[in-house]
Amino acid sequence: MPVKKEGVYTFRTALRDATAKRLGSASEVIEVPDLKKNKLIVSGLIVSSVDTNGKLFPPEAAKSDNEFSTVISKAIPAIRQFQRNTIVGYAYTIYNAKIDSAKNQPNLSIQTNLYRDGKIFSEGKPQIAQIEAQPDLTHIHDYSYLRLNPNVPVGDYTLQIIVKDLTTNQSTNQSIDFEIVE
Repeated sequence: MPVKKEGVYTFRTALRDATAKRLGSASEVIEVPDLKKNKLIVSGLIVSSVDTNGKLFPPEAAKSDNEFSTVISKAIPAIRQFQRNTIVGYAYTIYNAKIDSAKNQPNLSIQTNLYRDGKIFSEGKPQIAQIEAQPDLTHIHDYSYLRLNPNVPVGDYTLQIIVKDLTTNQSTNQSIDFEIVE
């Protein structure tokens, strides 16, 4: 859905399955930034379970032999439920990072914090970003992993990513909620 103007929007969708006679809906508040203002922005944060090679699992497509498909795993980006003692992958995009002339690439630090029920659960230390080769350094795609300890309490969590451009001293953050289940 194209959005022509920056701002905060509520995105709503509904789906009706006529065969199964089921109705579902979802909504999310999203912020659409103006990338032309050259402000540092982190966007598109997702969390998902990972395969044995460390790749994020995409949602599985519905099978064509049935009209209504149940979800095989709840550890997909849309549902965001994960079991203890698993690895969660997360990915995001950094926009408008400035190029450090000494390094000929952006000089960024990344900090990852984990909140449980609105209180800090695990505070990460800022780490210098290890930027892989990218075709466009104004749109940096980055990812990392979070190992869920087998003793971590079940409940609602929020993952926060803080990105700081060490060249301009600008910082930005993005967060996403998920649930740890039995």
